[in-house]
Amino acid sequence: PGVQALFEQALSRLQGRGATLVPVSFPELAQAPRAFFQLYAPEFAAEHGHLLPDRAALMGDDVRGDLERCCRSNPAKLEAAQDVRERFTAALQAALGDLDGLICPTTPLVAQPHGTPGAHRYLLYTCPFNLAGVPALSIPMGEIDGLAAGLQLVGRRNADATVLSLGR
Repeated sequence: PGVQALFEQALSRLQGRGATLVPVSFPELAQAPRAFFQLYAPEFAAEHGHLLPDRAALMGDDVRGDLERCCRSNPAKLEAAQDVRERFTAALQAALGDLDGLICPTTPLVAQPHGTPGAHRYLLYTCPFNLAGVPALSIPMGEIDGLAAGLQLVGRRNADATVLSLGR
């Protein structure tokens, strides 16, 4: 089974334990990863760009390359991405309504060895919640061919204790 099949099995187990599951959908979710990456570049460059070139030799090739790319990013996109973040955060809070939290796979794929190309694909289900500044917890959901897949529990802003209790 793929990650989606493991997710459906996890939902069935939760229902079997008495959880009430309510489907939630909000279209703003699709815009969140792009906004995250547009915010990431100028913020990463602003925070760490001063390390280039003097400390570049101390960085791994992947981190150095990422920082160099971020330092070349277009800061004009920052304001538009911040607007998307605000809209997404508001939509997320509205989608949560009076629910205890949201449940989704942590990643669309099973775990891969460090350095596997295309690592950004693993952020697609986590970056929206990082963008919104809300707590999220990943717990084991199962394995596919010996590789782990996670179940992500997401809560409203400042509800860290609720998310941790859902993880129990």
